[in-house]
Amino acid sequence: MNSSEPTLRANCAQQNSGNRRWHFSFSKGRRATFRAVYQNRTNNHCWCDYHKYLSTFFFLRNFIMTSNYIYTKTVSHKEWLLHKYVYGLSETYGFRVPRPYSYDIKTGLMKMQRIPQMCVSDFYGARSTDVPEHVFTKIREILTILYNHNIYYPDITGYNFIEYSGHVWIIDFGHAFISNKIQDPFVLEFLQGLNEWNPEFL
Repeated sequence: MNSSEPTLRANCAQQNSGNRRWHFSFSKGRRATFRAVYQNRTNNHCWCDYHKYLSTFFFLRNFIMTSNYIYTKTVSHKEWLLHKYVYGLSETYGFRVPRPYSYDIKTGLMKMQRIPQMCVSDFYGARSTDVPEHVFTKIREILTILYNHNIYYPDITGYNFIEYSGHVWIIDFGHAFISNKIQDPFVLEFLQGLNEWNPEFL
């Protein structure tokens, strides 16, 4: 890690078997470095470094891992309601959305199902050309269902989808809203077969 760059630090402790504790540090720059150290009950350490764009840092800082099965995320009340609605659609149409568990309207904290896999862009690569065609096909199927139910979802990037257990999961609804019109020409092109990410959200 470049010591000349300012560092942002955050700590998170897990109450799990083995008395595990994770420490996170982020090196702020054009590219951000995400470093995690795992400390077990014998005080052995294992460092893991991940290099992400700075935007990924702001995505990661909104998540707190509270257990092996639950993520806590800060969201608006609108996003909570939309997430619940889309989860209901997913049970009807067979696509995958993390199950929403609870929402605290005072703090804005939502508890939802944790999907134990990194997002598509982190797994395959940030460029759309890095991502297999079958992933785009599954994303397009999900978004077609949403648009057929008047849910406008313009934030089409690999950071909002996870491929896990043979399925693609849609995990974020911060920019989605109810509308009966597709207002973005990119979205129309994507639904018609364009295998690219929306440049407005990169």
